[in-house]
Amino acid sequence: MSTQTCASCAKPLLDSSRFCQHCGNAVGVESPTTSLAAATAAGSRFERPASQPVAVSAAPVPPSVTVNLTAPAQQNTVVVLDGNSGPGFGTRAIWFLFVGWWLTFWWIGLAWFLNATIIGLPLGLAMINRVPKVLTLRPDRRTTTVVQAGNTTIVTQTGVRQFSMLVRAIYFVLIGWWASLVFAYTAWLLCVLILTLPIGLLMFNFLPQVTTLRRN
Repeated sequence: MSTQTCASCAKPLLDSSRFCQHCGNAVGVESPTTSLAAATAAGSRFERPASQPVAVSAAPVPPSVTVNLTAPAQQNTVVVLDGNSGPGFGTRAIWFLFVGWWLTFWWIGLAWFLNATIIGLPLGLAMINRVPKVLTLRPDRRTTTVVQAGNTTIVTQTGVRQFSMLVRAIYFVLIGWWASLVFAYTAWLLCVLILTLPIGLLMFNFLPQVTTLRRN
């Protein structure tokens, strides 16, 4: 039995046959189709399939650098203009020389008289609280509070914190009503004497406290 096959149709050939009894191809000669297939198969070993990825060598990428572009925190400057600063020293000195020294004398007498009548007590106390301003146009002190709430700056101005009304009333009934008269005229006398003027002015600044514990 022959083990040789046709190069064209791959069917078994007879031992003595020079041509294939199936397709007629000469024994020992490759068909054009077989040669072309073999050449194509051989060339395919050297061609890159279209679907195969290409390995591309690249330079190493340096690590990324993060740049902080955040703007620096802004500092808010709050300027508070005190609208109750009062007149200047020159104006206050002229007021005292021409008006304050004598007006204060009568002002204290009227305030103490109103206090003695009980009915005029509220007005009398208010007048005593104004003695420093009548004497030298001294303004009242104020407390300035600045509060930062988020992006909002809140500025408030309030008067000086006072004692409770009950404590001030008890003090006035026991001490303030008579001490204020003596203290006030003593301060006024020291102001008139010129040489002791600084002491007299300082005493007048404390007159509201001597009368009703009121803080200026």
